[in-house]
Amino acid sequence: MIKKTYGLVRISSVSQNEEHGGTGVEFQTKKLKQYSELNDYELGNIFVDECSGAIVDRDGLNKLKKLIDDGFVKRVLIWNTSRAFRSMIHFAHFYEMLKENMIELISVS
Repeated sequence: MIKKTYGLVRISSVSQNEEHGGTGVEFQTKKLKQYSELNDYELGNIFVDECSGAIVDRDGLNKLKKLIDDGFVKRVLIWNTSRAFRSMIHFAHFYEMLKENMIELISVS
């Protein structure tokens, strides 16, 4: 089984897009790809959630968790914790899941 690097990107509103001076999906995705290339990581997929970071049940996050459960993830890239999660409790639960599975978490910002 080949384990890969996966990315997680989130915005909560369109007003966070690049045209409004924010760190939108395109910006975060570009930065994760650049970081991955710079470090020679085999990047699988970058999962995108366009919703509040306080929501636990998110499509992209759930897909990533499934890959983690199935043993396919070596590391997870995020732009930063506040982009990935608004709730530190949710972040802490996710981080514990990564630790239990010996998966590296990298915030590229």
